[in-house]
Amino acid sequence: MMGIFFSILSVYLAQKQNFVFLLIGSIILALSMGIYQAYLVVAMVLCVSMLMFYILLEKTDKRSLIKLFLRYIFMGSVGVVLYFVILEFFLNYYQINLSSYRGINETGSFSSILLSLKSIPSTWKYFIDFLFTSSIWNWGEFFNFLYIILTALFVIGVLALSICSRSKFTISCTIFFFAIIPLIFSAMKLLAPSTSISPLMLTSYALFIPISLIFIYSSSGK
Repeated sequence: MMGIFFSILSVYLAQKQNFVFLLIGSIILALSMGIYQAYLVVAMVLCVSMLMFYILLEKTDKRSLIKLFLRYIFMGSVGVVLYFVILEFFLNYYQINLSSYRGINETGSFSSILLSLKSIPSTWKYFIDFLFTSSIWNWGEFFNFLYIILTALFVIGVLALSICSRSKFTISCTIFFFAIIPLIFSAMKLLAPSTSISPLMLTSYALFIPISLIFIYSSSGK
């Protein structure tokens, strides 16, 4: 739980108009990854969702939106680099190797990056399986039905906000958002394509319900 909290806190701090907070957010993201690498995806999902939320509700102008996007990129990049620097330091200091559990030790390797390109279709499969089948969580038909309803309302809500904006920029961002959201939620398949994915590595999917409800509620007020 602490790792997830750190991941969420890093995104919150990245939104602050202060470079010190941005650096602190990067450090906290590195700590979150130190607890569990997959928590990086939680931060990625939140960043993309927040950007889309601001775009759809027209909460800020394009210039401020670009600045927020760059802060997210900076926070994420520095956090990931810092994590690997700290990781390598302690591995060398204690003369040990990173655990090969489920192949997670290959994350970030050159071969892993090449394999990531081939893993893009599987991220869509994971996203679809999560929403419409029981192959990942084995929740049963009732919960699958609830997720189908929630997904339908989520899509309708986002489309309603996009259409109401009457902005080509917003509509274009909406199309892009729908295209990449499965990739972001299942990013562990891209970050560690040779890894045997466990439910714990898909923690980011826990955010689907609150994110969907927020978009649905926001569209109802338009």
